[in-house]
Amino acid sequence: MQPTRLHYFFAQDWPFTIWIAAFTIAFSAGAIRLFGPAVIGVAAVTLIGLLVGFLTSLVVLPPLYRYRARINGAPFRKGDTVRILRGRHRGTVAEVYEVWHERGQFRVDLGEAARKEVKDVFTATDVLRE
Repeated sequence: MQPTRLHYFFAQDWPFTIWIAAFTIAFSAGAIRLFGPAVIGVAAVTLIGLLVGFLTSLVVLPPLYRYRARINGAPFRKGDTVRILRGRHRGTVAEVYEVWHERGQFRVDLGEAARKEVKDVFTATDVLRE
């Protein structure tokens, strides 16, 4: 399967970044409009918005990422062939050689150097089943 822009979008964690930024801006703008900039410091409101945005992302985004992982071919098993969508090995086709179920990660064969330095660990949104 050829990767689409949406595959790369999720591999680069843009949904998380956009969620946090949008929520922080919306929360801050709403709080400043409601209370006025003189009553509550803009920095404090922005930090609260960032915290609330992060906490809500823990509820909202995991189902979306699990859905994208299934579209990418998850669950992955030892011996599966995958195309890497992010990082310095982007575009490389490699074989899964170890799966860490408890962490939701797996390792792909990128050579001995990557194996020793543990630079071969990916999640299901970082790769696409070939």
